[in-house]
Amino acid sequence: PNILHLVVKEHVPKAMIEDDNMIFFVDAAGKKILEIEPKQIHDFENIMMLYGENAVLYLSNLLEFIEEDSEIFSYIEYGEWVGDRRWDIKLVNGVKIMLPEIDPERAWRRFLKINKKINLFDYRIKSVDFRLDDRIFFKMKNRKILEHIS
Repeated sequence: PNILHLVVKEHVPKAMIEDDNMIFFVDAAGKKILEIEPKQIHDFENIMMLYGENAVLYLSNLLEFIEEDSEIFSYIEYGEWVGDRRWDIKLVNGVKIMLPEIDPERAWRRFLKINKKINLFDYRIKSVDFRLDDRIFFKMKNRKILEHIS
């Protein structure tokens, strides 16, 4: 009769979002769990920022495949939900990974495979575009575009 049972559920921050000029941590389901001051954002560089309308609704799907490689995951600066249909992933070195609307998981695995072969961090790459299924475009920082037919 004098026993109190408590269940504590910890929400793990997986990303940050901006809403009404405030920054919030969100969990894997996209639920706001804690408000932080915008000036504190640099204290949490290991947690990616999310941009794009409705991005939090698709966060869990994104996390399912981008967390597979913890090393690359730690280099993600932000995820942007583009056109309410697909993701762009920006890495801390400035490389933008443009994922397709259909089967972004496959494109991400292709990115990981290419990166293991040639370490894209060693090159002056601005973006890697996976939006076409049969080819990959590399845009170099010096404006040249390289095409890789898969």
